[in-house]
Amino acid sequence: MRCRAIPSLSAAVLLVSALLGVSCATPSTTTDGSVIWRQPKQQLLASPMERRPEPGWRLSVTDLGLPNANSADTAESRFAAPDDVFDPSSLVGNVGDRAYFLARSAETTGTRSWLTGVDVSEGTPLFAPISLEVAEIPPRCLMNGPRTVLCVRADEDLRKPIDGAFAWVIDTDQGVVSYFGPTQLSAGGLVQVGIYAVAQDYVNGVHGVGARAETTWLVPGSGSVDTMSRPTDGSTPPPFGVQTAAGRGNDRQIVFSLVDGAVVDPGASPGQRQLGARVYPGGFAIELTSEPNANLYSPQEIVFFDEKGIRVSNVGLPEKKGAQLFLPSPDIPIVASRDESIVYGVNGTPIAQIPPIEFHSDVRLIGSSLFMHGKDKIGVPHQRRYDLRTGEEGKPCEFDFGTRFVGSDATVGVFRVLDAPDVPLIAKGRDLSTCETVWSLSGDNGSYAELWQINTTLVRLSDDGTELMSLVAPHE
Repeated sequence: MRCRAIPSLSAAVLLVSALLGVSCATPSTTTDGSVIWRQPKQQLLASPMERRPEPGWRLSVTDLGLPNANSADTAESRFAAPDDVFDPSSLVGNVGDRAYFLARSAETTGTRSWLTGVDVSEGTPLFAPISLEVAEIPPRCLMNGPRTVLCVRADEDLRKPIDGAFAWVIDTDQGVVSYFGPTQLSAGGLVQVGIYAVAQDYVNGVHGVGARAETTWLVPGSGSVDTMSRPTDGSTPPPFGVQTAAGRGNDRQIVFSLVDGAVVDPGASPGQRQLGARVYPGGFAIELTSEPNANLYSPQEIVFFDEKGIRVSNVGLPEKKGAQLFLPSPDIPIVASRDESIVYGVNGTPIAQIPPIEFHSDVRLIGSSLFMHGKDKIGVPHQRRYDLRTGEEGKPCEFDFGTRFVGSDATVGVFRVLDAPDVPLIAKGRDLSTCETVWSLSGDNGSYAELWQINTTLVRLSDDGTELMSLVAPHE
């Protein structure tokens, strides 16, 4: 079975209404009635990736003002935090082109951690490095809004005891510490959701974090936040989080504002209750049902909201096909059933019909291509690809996307290489229409190299961990 793009408004309504009972927003159409393809909101690399990229701007530890090996009591600094037990990456996070990295420098009394800021569009520092502390384990650092980074002392030092928990709140506009002092926050209890830090409390629910590293609002619930609801392309998600309501076996998920903890009212009719929910780039969706049996997962309607939390449309679901929101898709809404699946825009507009999706399948939108995990006739895993503009199924990709995907210009995908024992490779560029490798990046054995898509820029950490650089199309 191949994918079908929905060719016209009338056909869309007939097709999807027959399958799912859809009531949705009207897509833009041409004079002949055909639907205009509207690229779902996503962030793509600005520089073409058809050929192996080369360094553009370069920024070393000394360019940022970090200590270097010329100091009498200091070893060379590195943009690396290899001992971070929560996240081994040196990238804390970003808002647009403004990115924040942890660095470390060895001193006679221990290892000092630093917070640095870089404008990745130009490769320029945002502020002077901010000294955190000397400790065996670096602090846990997270974004906490568009202008703030929160760092909390690690819960425990593996080599020596520490006295209490301390936190740093950094104003990234001014490049200064706006608060340093004690906190009741636990580094292990913090989680990054979009660009906000929240504190997970498995007894009471989810807490917001304030300007003095204190807990603020509380959303009662399980205390476990859905961290799968995050874009995979480097874009900034809408400021909403999802957690399961409290209670054993509860399948009701709560959508709430990451800014003030306000819970979203889905506008349910009398007798309806919430089921699953998912946040996407550009908005979110909530399942509703009037099924009285709490043990029966049977959504009957999906409500779509924009990135401001305003309800924009709803989709009715058939009762006998087991249709429901496919939660493992972080980039675009998909309503999956045992017979077929319908891809939607985040405003509830139907885009294409595709075959049924495996329950645990990875699904990823890159440009106008939708990739999902599948198996061939003899059970070999591969990625099935569907062009959402034409509805055609393309050649399957015989490699696992998983956590390897870094970014794309919509034509070539950049993928980390995790298993290259003979040749130390860092990444490969693959043509998304043929799945063929078009270039590869190599590194040194024992390399510190990391690779990120940050906004629209591909950024690499050097093999020795002392230099950041953009990767751009080679000059003629």
